[in-house]
Amino acid sequence: MSDDIAGVLFHHRDRINEIADVFARYGFARLADHAAAALDTGLRATLVARIADPDLAALTSGQRLRGALSELGTTWIKFGQMLSLHPDLVGNDVAAELAQLQSNVPPDPPGSTESTIKAELGVDVGDAFGTFEATPMASASVAQAHRASLKDGTPVVVKVVHSGAQAKVLDDLELMRVLAGFVEDRDEALAAYSPTWWWTSLT
Repeated sequence: MSDDIAGVLFHHRDRINEIADVFARYGFARLADHAAAALDTGLRATLVARIADPDLAALTSGQRLRGALSELGTTWIKFGQMLSLHPDLVGNDVAAELAQLQSNVPPDPPGSTESTIKAELGVDVGDAFGTFEATPMASASVAQAHRASLKDGTPVVVKVVHSGAQAKVLDDLELMRVLAGFVEDRDEALAAYSPTWWWTSLT
């Protein structure tokens, strides 16, 4: 393994562990175990202790993949959106499920949006707006939209980037970059799917 790949994997070891946890919980532990073994990340020994959630494991493959990508956040949701356009690669059923990632993305937890607005504007939501609906009217991969009104009563829609999205996207893109190159160089079967092309498309 090159110093570049080893360095990136070490730097992002916590994120790699989080990704492995999510995929294992959604019933993709065998895939995560195979990847960990091939990359020699040191995660393989702990993967066997990760058990799929029985309720999640009962879902279809497409539903489980959509759920896992949604939980992992913006970059992975974008990846799922791209895959939804390629039923030739993932199959029609999986593509149909991933197509829901275009708009059906879980919103940030309660209170997170208000904290983001205060951090950006320097004032509480109540001081910035006349009214603000805490429940978003829509949530997509990068941001969610809230109905609100200005102090003079003018109705507006406030678009708020998901908490921590920017930093996580940059980290995930760096991680995906080295993994795509590694897979393309070492695995002929997966190289046929041009993983570096997919990474370039995301960036």
